[in-house]
Amino acid sequence: MPFIKSPAKVLLTGANGYFAVHAIKNLLDRGYTVVGTVRSEHKGEELIKLFPLYTGKLTYTVVPDILKTGAFDQVIKEGNFDAVAHAASPVVVPGGTIQDFVKPAIDGTVGILDSIKAYGRTVKRVTIVSSTAAMNTFQKGVKHNETHWSEFIIKLVEQQGNNAPSMVLYSYSKTLAEKAVWKWWSENEKHIDWDLVTINPSFMVGEPIHAVTSRDQLSSTNEVLSAISKPHDDPTQRPWTIVHVRDVAVIHSAILEKNEHLGGRRVITVGSEPSWQDMYDALADFSGVPKGSPGVGTTSDTGSPSWDTSFARELLGRDFMGTKETLVETEQLKLSSARPPPLSKLGPGIGYSRPAADRRSRQLVWSVRQTDPSTPAKILLTGANGYYAAHVIKDLLDHGYAVVGTVRSESKGQELAKIFPEHAEKFSYAVVPDIVKAGAFDQVIEQGGFDAVAHAASPVVVPGGTVEDFVKPAIDGTVGILDSIKSYGQTVKRVIVTSSTVSVYTSQKDVVHNETHWNEPIIKHVEEQGEKAASIMIYIYSKTLAEKAIWKWWSENKQGVSWDLATINPSFMIGAPINAVSSRDQLTSTNAVLSSILAPHTDLSERAWPITHVRDVASIHSALFERAEDISGRRVIVVGSEPSWQDMYDALAQFSGVPKGVPGVGTNPDTGSPSWDTTYARELLGRDFIGTKDMFIETEEYYRQKGWSYFV
Repeated sequence: MPFIKSPAKVLLTGANGYFAVHAIKNLLDRGYTVVGTVRSEHKGEELIKLFPLYTGKLTYTVVPDILKTGAFDQVIKEGNFDAVAHAASPVVVPGGTIQDFVKPAIDGTVGILDSIKAYGRTVKRVTIVSSTAAMNTFQKGVKHNETHWSEFIIKLVEQQGNNAPSMVLYSYSKTLAEKAVWKWWSENEKHIDWDLVTINPSFMVGEPIHAVTSRDQLSSTNEVLSAISKPHDDPTQRPWTIVHVRDVAVIHSAILEKNEHLGGRRVITVGSEPSWQDMYDALADFSGVPKGSPGVGTTSDTGSPSWDTSFARELLGRDFMGTKETLVETEQLKLSSARPPPLSKLGPGIGYSRPAADRRSRQLVWSVRQTDPSTPAKILLTGANGYYAAHVIKDLLDHGYAVVGTVRSESKGQELAKIFPEHAEKFSYAVVPDIVKAGAFDQVIEQGGFDAVAHAASPVVVPGGTVEDFVKPAIDGTVGILDSIKSYGQTVKRVIVTSSTVSVYTSQKDVVHNETHWNEPIIKHVEEQGEKAASIMIYIYSKTLAEKAIWKWWSENKQGVSWDLATINPSFMIGAPINAVSSRDQLTSTNAVLSSILAPHTDLSERAWPITHVRDVASIHSALFERAEDISGRRVIVVGSEPSWQDMYDALAQFSGVPKGVPGVGTNPDTGSPSWDTTYARELLGRDFIGTKDMFIETEEYYRQKGWSYFV
């Protein structure tokens, strides 16, 4: 894997900038050797003086004009670098034309990539500092992720031309520059031995390390603080996404060290998204700050509803520094002094760490982590005798939890209990014959004293029923248990509802599906077709509407509950069952995948199914319960792989009767999916998914043992 570790040698361009100096400090603290590029000897000498403790580990080289063709050739040719971090930005005079902004931004970035390709024979990883400005869609309700681009800004500048404001032109240049980066990558990645990542921070604030003689030198920090002093009609408006500069530096170093292929990743780094009132409240101890209306429009101290920062938080290894801490530190800065702060003030080692007490308190509020075997946390799991639910029960029991499973009859409960003889004291069942009935779960939850609830039950629907026969039970069963938990679940800390990727799927090619997507095409299709729609379409429609009903309920009730809520959205699950199965038709998703392989397929490279091993889904489900943070609103996409027909033939090649296809045609990686963002699921899993081949071999072996194989 193209990663590095200390004492590797890193080239960092634009080394005397606000962020770059923090990045240098973090790298030096981790034991790296750093060479920084600056525009003059004077700037280089100033930089060295900031780090007296690292004599010999930090040097500089002068690159007076980063736009000049081959500007970095000699530095890279002679440097033997293990990694390159490009943080330099060309100087642009405000009031310039579009080309004055765009050409330098693109030329400076593409130029260094050309130099690394030509001379960076030892380079393993390259990072480029971009910005969330290149990703902002300016659309309300969108949770921005790595797939988004600021097309709105591109269109705006193309319409307004040189009349566009300088800030808009700046955003335009950042967007086009990053697009140029990925265009270069798509054309060159097969010819190089390193991978490429961008880090996309929002407005960075926090105390600088380098010498600052005017607040105007701190452009993003200055813009945030100056805006607070102006009157704002709506104190609930969230005008800025901000992040502490030290957090960005920590994440930057972690990117270089990440032991996996990162080519193509865009790391969104947003610490918080405060309202005007949040910023007033954060600075309330300072004179002259507007008071606003305390208590109005407050948001979380960390996190953002508009940006998916799951990968950045994984790299950071903790939560972001909060709005209050970030702004207070920044406001305290004495800009009249050019003397940098002492290094001892900037925190030890690889970056800021919150007090342990703060981390513990968050665990106590949100996590149902099993810590005391004598008093195990107690979990209610509905639909407990299902294929997937039985695996979840096993995983929870293996982790020391006490589990109560709901079933529809005594016989089902007794069958289930026989599966877990070694956990007889920690597993029990409760009969809920009709989960759609109003108050069906009231008594179970009222008497249970549960720490968490996992809702995996699905109502029984007879194929060939009406749209209403599918939809009403799906919604009523799910909303009903949420109502019961709200009324009687005084001890509950977390609720997880099993949904599906079918409620996320957009049917659009080249879309990397994430938590913001919904299956709007299926809604439109069924509403147009009505009762004529195929049963499978109506089923998908019901799953989509049921999950939409969950989040509608949550938006209306979250202020009145003391637990958080997430959905887990797995794809087609396969793998050997552990519950009693008397017919292959009981394994609906597994059955659908295996039976489809026998049908003739004209395009063997077509990726037909996103699939995942049922045990991986169970592991992720358990990990969700133990996540020591508020996970409200998360939709955890669980897709292990997305094989082509040929991949499936190849996976089953050792078995007789399986089509051979054309081996080598249209093969895909054994794990992972180009159509689904599973970053958070992989973080929860703590490893890679079980691959296509292992999934299919285990499942087909089970089918053959039972005499159910489609290929015999």
